[in-house]
Amino acid sequence: MPNEAKRTTSSGVLEVAASPFKDASVFVLFDTSNYMYRGFVYAQDAIAGFVRSLQEANKVAFYSYSRNLFRAALLTPDRGRVLQGVRSTVAGDDAALYNCLLLTVKDAACVTG
Repeated sequence: MPNEAKRTTSSGVLEVAASPFKDASVFVLFDTSNYMYRGFVYAQDAIAGFVRSLQEANKVAFYSYSRNLFRAALLTPDRGRVLQGVRSTVAGDDAALYNCLLLTVKDAACVTG
């Protein structure tokens, strides 16, 4: 029960709250624009750690963007594929955040969870 919130009531009963990621579909959008040059590797490590921590999530997708959106790992339960997508990203050009955010939301709109 690593991702569940635990709390003991006044009567000594242990209550366990469900994880907010239980059966969720998570979309990760990584800014690989030239604004990220200094922190690029640190951001990759942080994203990889976040993906590994999503044990309760049903599926994860990983997208990166600079000028264009790159769907590095489509929605999948395979964490290895997502981590491979994270590690394959490269720093890019100017950012097109709003366009890429819109495309990500359009992809996510088709998915329940």
